[in-house]
This record gives sequence, structure tokens and C-alpha cells, in this order.
Amino acid sequence: MTLHRLSRIAAAVLAIVVLPNVIWAQESIQAAQTLYASASYDEALALLDRLQVEQLPPEDVRSVQQNRALCLLALGRSQDAEIAIAAVVNADPRYRPDDSTASPRVRTAFREVRVRLLPGIIKTRYTAARGLYDEQRWSEAVPALQEVQSLVTDHDLTDDQRKDVAEYKVLTEGFLKLAEAAATPPPPPSAPPAPAPEPPPVAPPSTVDYDRVFDATDSTVTPPVTIRQEMPRWIKGALALPGPGAVEITVSKSGVVERATIVQSMVSFYDRQVLDATKNWRYQPAQLDGRPVRF
Repeated sequence: MTLHRLSRIAAAVLAIVVLPNVIWAQESIQAAQTLYASASYDEALALLDRLQVEQLPPEDVRSVQQNRALCLLALGRSQDAEIAIAAVVNADPRYRPDDSTASPRVRTAFREVRVRLLPGIIKTRYTAARGLYDEQRWSEAVPALQEVQSLVTDHDLTDDQRKDVAEYKVLTEGFLKLAEAAATPPPPPSAPPAPAPEPPPVAPPSTVDYDRVFDATDSTVTPPVTIRQEMPRWIKGALALPGPGAVEITVSKSGVVERATIVQSMVSFYDRQVLDATKNWRYQPAQLDGRPVRF
């Protein structure tokens, strides 16, 4: 049996397995929405939690997280609802609940999480879009830069946030014009028929060490995206804030913090609280060549 035929059989088997999962998931989402409408929030949430979101298309994943957030808010589980909302916002930063169907409480919860995450999302999306531009992948760079351009002018940003991302607005506008121009070059002059191409050279094996720890200097790596990163509260009535502090973390391939180090101390007891808090931080791991990597 040829390799080509084996590949076709494998693709067919995958389609047979995945398609029923997608159909079942869509039916489950509809059933959960019906349960939610009848105030059966626990049952709706349990139905959504049974879905295997990693096997679903992006639009169904977003729908699952949206409906999970609604159920969690209705059950008063605000912290869990924020995590679900954060997943929706990170996947689609421009998403907002429909004013005609979502309650003011739901719209407020989405807006608060979205406003908190937008500056970080803008910086991450700009880095990814700039990477596409540097690789001259114009057809992908243009929509990516257009998305960043839309986000930096989002009316939900606070005045302080607008100042924080102002440089990205200027950079995005400049690179977008260049990318749009490069994406539609003038037609080349007609040339004589080219000779038969030579066989392509065999690419050398990859020398990338995917197990090492990457950092912001590695421009080909898409940095982690924050899902949950709560800082410990500074107790009112305690000492005044001594000044800024900094903690350096290493995010594992699974999105958890595997190492945390205080690099700029505030005060010893608060430093320890910060280090303890990092154990509960969660991220979408950094990506290199479609693989999760440490960062």
C-alpha cells in the first residue's frame, strides 16, 4: 500500500472521528442554552464541561466558553467566570456580548475582563503581526496588523491604557501601509519561458532546540498569552507601598509557572506572597513552529 493511499485513509478516519464530535458539541451547546434559559445553570455548566474543546473549531470553542461564563456568573462563581471570559477575549479580542440578548451584568463582566486584558493582547498581537511582516508573509500580515489597528483605537481602553499603547498605534499604521503595498505589487514584465527547475536541495535537519527556555529576544517565538495572573492584595493599613517590584517567571510548555524569581524586591513578606501566587498563574504557552515551548 502506497504512502499516499495511507495518508488518504488516515485523513478519512480523522474526519469520521472529528465530525461527529463537532455535531454532538453543537447540539450540546444548544441544549445548554436551553437549560440556561430555564435557570438550570448547574446542569447547563455540567453539559458544557463534558465537551472536548480541543477537538472543536474555534467558533464552537468560543461559544462553549461564552456559555460557560454565563452559567458561572449566574451561579455567582465570579472568579471562574473571569477565567472563561478571558479565554473568549484572548481568542477574539474584538468580541462583545450582544446588547439585545446579554444582561447588563454579563456585559459589565465581559467589559471589565476585556479592558484589563486589552493592553497585553495588543502587544502580543503586534509582536505576532510584526513577525509575519518580517517574514514577508504579506497576505497574513495585513489582516493581523488591521486587527491590531482596530484594538489600539478601541473605545473601551482607558486614557492611561491609550498612552501605554500609543507607540503601537503609530508602528502599526506604518507597517500596515508597507504590508498593503507589498501585498499588491505591480505585475512583473513578461519573461521568456524558464528552463526546467532543478530538483530542490534537501533541507538540512532542524537544529532548533525546542526544549530550551526562550525569551523576548527570540523574535520567531510567539510569547505566552495570560489567562490568569492575579497578584496578592496589598493589605490596607499595612506599610505603604515601598515602590515597584519585579518577578521573572518561566512559563512551561503546559502554561504553568515552573520557576519564579524576585528580581526587584518590594518587601520580603510581599515577595513571598507573590512567589506563592505564581503557582496558580496560567498561560497559553509560547509557540515556535506550531509547538509549545518554554518562555
